[in-house]
Amino acid sequence: MSNLDNMISFVERPDSELYSIKVKIGAYKNVIYTYGKVNITEDDENDQLKVSFDYRIEEVPKKLNKKKLEKSEEFKNYIGNILTNLIEEKQYNDESTNDNTQDAN
Repeated sequence: MSNLDNMISFVERPDSELYSIKVKIGAYKNVIYTYGKVNITEDDENDQLKVSFDYRIEEVPKKLNKKKLEKSEEFKNYIGNILTNLIEEKQYNDESTNDNTQDAN
């Protein structure tokens, strides 16, 4: 089980073909959002990848304000970190299942 499994869960929404993400812990607990377009570009100057993305907040608990979350850089960074972890986890899983073994024959 990855650390992400403790932080988020994927949820289906009847009004969308995309899965949404529900935050399970912390300040954003029970916020449900959906990623839109995701772009990954190389930052050659810093030798890093830059991730940019669109998202839509679907549901917020009563204790939070949707409009404030939509403008919050802290929230965007939080879900950006989740997205980065999802991408890294997918890459790791793909590499683990593709072990490049060859037939002995």
